[in-house]
Amino acid sequence: MADPRAQGWEPLEYVDDFTTLVGPLWARGSGAQCEYGFVVERKHISRFSRLHGAMVMWLADKAMSMAAWEAAGQPEQFATLQLDTQFIRVVQEGAFVHAQCEVVRRTRSIVFVKATLLSDGEPVASTTGIWKFR
Repeated sequence: MADPRAQGWEPLEYVDDFTTLVGPLWARGSGAQCEYGFVVERKHISRFSRLHGAMVMWLADKAMSMAAWEAAGQPEQFATLQLDTQFIRVVQEGAFVHAQCEVVRRTRSIVFVKATLLSDGEPVASTTGIWKFR
């Protein structure tokens, strides 16, 4: 994807230092239904000439954390407890990878989220996670 804006994506305004390092991060939608993605650049490629798995896990954690945070009412204290990822296919440089999240359940202090990471409409990874908040 040459320009994510053509598909309705907007660059994320506020990012942390790590996201600034590996980004830019793109967003589409709002609240717990917001999707997040990035264009695979050379800096994201492993020595095997494909997207590094750590970037897949970073996007999963970032997108699912935001969905859980929104579902929990944007609490100040929030942490990932567990993140499980199944890698499905490789991704090459230049591709756009994005996460579609679903909040599965929310309790008084825990949020359960699942997500599918996609590129060109095909699944890249399947993830589930648990977040704790106060």
